[in-house]
Formats: sequence, C-alpha cells, structure tokens
Amino acid sequence: IDQARNELSVATEILQQAFHDDPTSPARASALATALNNAGFFAKQDSDFTTAATYYSRALELRHGFLGPDHPQTIATIHNQAELADARGDSDEVGRIRADILKRLGFEADTDPDMFHHPSPIGTSGPSIPPQRPHGS
Repeated sequence: IDQARNELSVATEILQQAFHDDPTSPARASALATALNNAGFFAKQDSDFTTAATYYSRALELRHGFLGPDHPQTIATIHNQAELADARGDSDEVGRIRADILKRLGFEADTDPDMFHHPSPIGTSGPSIPPQRPHGS
C-alpha cells in the first residue's frame, strides 16, 4: 500500500504539471481528477480529512468543468465527499450531499438518502444504486 501511495503521489504531481501545461485537455483533466480522487481516498483512510477534502474538491472541480454536473464520475466524487463527511461524523453534511446525489440522478425528493450508505470505491465507476426495496418494507 505504501508503494502505491508513493507512486500515486508522483503520478499526481506529473499530471498536475501536464494539466498546467495544457489546461484545455479533457484527457489530462480526467487523468488528474482520477489521481486526485484516489489521493483523497487514501487521505481519508489515514484520517487526514483536510487533505482528503482538498483532493476531492479539486477532483470535483475538474470533473464538473470537463464532464458536467451529472456525469457518473462527477457523482462518484460527490459520493466520496459524502463518505468523507460520514468519516468526520458530520451527519447533516452527509444527508445534504446524498440528497444532492439523488437529485442529480433524477430520484424524487423524498427518496431515502441512506440508500447510498456503503463503502466508497477508489475507482471512478460512480455510486452503485442498490436494488429497489420491496413494497411494504
């Protein structure tokens, strides 16, 4: 794990420079956003919540700008921000973020935001939607 963290750190620095050199490149923005999102995950695992929030915010900024607000990768990063808020014990923020995700996904306002309560992935495949609950449960 330590080697992976070190390699991610080096890759993130290289990608930041590459993006700085060409800030209009969607491929560079996507690669940098993925690296930042993953770095945020590792920082959260280390309980370095301030650093994790910084990484997730920058990843979200890139994904929102290049992919749009409702793209699965954008929503995955927002989901990771909810998991970070949960790790910090900020249940109000968790609820607010999860409600925003549900809205972006087109769910009704009264949908239970706790449907997203599961460990967040490192990857960028987006939050998974659990099966519908049977009627009456």
